[in-house]
Amino acid sequence: MTVLVGVLLVRSVARLSRVVVAHRRGALAALLVGALAWGALAVSGVQVAGQAVASTPTAGLAREHVAGGWADYRDESAFGTAIADDELAGQPDLLGGLAGKDVLVVFVESYGAAALTDPDIAKGVTPVLDAGEESLGQVGVEARSGWLTSPTVGAGSWLAHATLQSGLWVDDDRRYEQLLAADRLTLTRAFSDAGWRTSFVLPAVAEPWPQGTEFYGFDRLHAGDDLGYRGPELGWGGIPDQYTLAWVWRSLLAGTDGPVMAEIDLVSSHNPWPQPPPLLPWGDVGDGSTYTCMPGCAAQGPQDVRSRYAASVGYSLESVVSLVEEHPDLVVLVLGDHQPWGQVTGDDPRHDVPVTLLAGDAEVIERVDGWGWTPGMQPAPDSPVWRMDAFRDRFLGAFSRGVHER
Repeated sequence: MTVLVGVLLVRSVARLSRVVVAHRRGALAALLVGALAWGALAVSGVQVAGQAVASTPTAGLAREHVAGGWADYRDESAFGTAIADDELAGQPDLLGGLAGKDVLVVFVESYGAAALTDPDIAKGVTPVLDAGEESLGQVGVEARSGWLTSPTVGAGSWLAHATLQSGLWVDDDRRYEQLLAADRLTLTRAFSDAGWRTSFVLPAVAEPWPQGTEFYGFDRLHAGDDLGYRGPELGWGGIPDQYTLAWVWRSLLAGTDGPVMAEIDLVSSHNPWPQPPPLLPWGDVGDGSTYTCMPGCAAQGPQDVRSRYAASVGYSLESVVSLVEEHPDLVVLVLGDHQPWGQVTGDDPRHDVPVTLLAGDAEVIERVDGWGWTPGMQPAPDSPVWRMDAFRDRFLGAFSRGVHER
């Protein structure tokens, strides 16, 4: 009975700590008073029917929950202040330097620093980037690359998306939910306010996601079922990245009036990294029925997970390069969301991901010269490392008409 009472009391204290965040000061005060009283009973050794009313270990656990609740409360308050404190909100002409251009923000799933810095993995990725630099150079497209520190590793792509878009450090789900319930200038809203038609392409998503329009400000969301894919399921998301990009071109960009800004999720490089399909001529992609389930596409492929990871990232990047080679007038930001799981990187990997800006307009590249990014598609080891929440302000600053960093 004593053990049962202890367990119930611990669970009660844990539940009260969660109430702190929901009911703020009143709940926190009550929880603190209760914890102090519990601690006093534990120290005094008061007993009822020969049993201690409160034990010292349970009191310690209660103090831990109170401390956690208090930390959450303080962070919620500070993060709320950061959300509201936005010097760029309401500023005019934030994107005049990109006027008339179609802009793609392309997140490559699990494209982390390991893809370029781990020798065994890099040998499957860097040749793709080397060849991409050469082929893009032939059509007048330049590249600049750097590093961004993601707020997450292994999973949690939504935290990286929110961080890049909002200019705030969103490193847990509590902050994420708080942000999405608030009002904040996102990159998407800045483009929309400046006259771009905005879309979010999410090939692996099936459920409705109202926050995409309500918070981020996208005009339209395009989930997997909207993309018209008729081929076999290839990988975690089912739809190969080249098909997703082909759909974006023909459905969002080709023959449209006015500039388009689209954020695109590429998911062929998502765990468990099965064998990617070969890159097809763009005219052969069609509705995807051209794809066949080659050996390994339905399974995980070779046993070496690191080789599978390298092959899938290489395929995603090759798809992006090929699209820009076909359409060099695009401005494309391609980046990773986070490092892959520890089975690829080992324990405690760095949180950095590569980021590359591609543009065929020399003025676009000139506007980011002050960033110090490395020419080409591979950031140098000493290329600047920014936290991902710094990107929004730097990007908007660079492309505001007449104002760009030197």
